[in-house]
Amino acid sequence: MAIVTGCHFPGLSRFACAQADCPVCLEALILLPFMAVYVLSETRVFDLTTNNLLIMAAILAAVDVVVFFLAKATFRREEILTKWK
Repeated sequence: MAIVTGCHFPGLSRFACAQADCPVCLEALILLPFMAVYVLSETRVFDLTTNNLLIMAAILAAVDVVVFFLAKATFRREEILTKWK
């Protein structure tokens, strides 16, 4: 599991990282959707047909749009620029 999650320290799992906002710890989250699709297709929960892939793509696109507008609404550019100086 350490190799799959990009762990640079032997015996240390990224999911047991002490800091939740650590970018090194968050890199493992990129692999979770791919691992979920692989495991679910291998266990025959769903097949990787064209229709199922289009449904997953539509769901991911909708989630992407929601996250974009949520990030746009909560990002405080002016506050960052005034504190940076």
